[in-house]
Amino acid sequence: MARDLVPLALSGTRLAPVLQRKQVQVFRVPEIDATLMLYKLVDPVIGGYEPEPVALRRALNLGFNTDEVIASIYKYQAFPAQALIFPGTYGFDPAPQRRAPDRFDAP
Repeated sequence: MARDLVPLALSGTRLAPVLQRKQVQVFRVPEIDATLMLYKLVDPVIGGYEPEPVALRRALNLGFNTDEVIASIYKYQAFPAQALIFPGTYGFDPAPQRRAPDRFDAP
């Protein structure tokens, strides 16, 4: 369903009453859509590895309101990824195994 139609067809997670009367059903299928925020490190203002531009990029990342983007752009039909490999992609494990890091002894 196109994002623009979601508010017309769904009220939260429930189907709109007019569609329920027509016996329309909703089946949710995840669609892979990744949005990344990247920075041009050669930019004179935001780029570089000096403390000021690093702090600026960190502030931009911390100030980015993911919930607001999901509400306004995705119409509540998205969820934030918690790792680089997200649900629906090859290699995703819904129950990751926790293990101690490998130890390397210096020769």
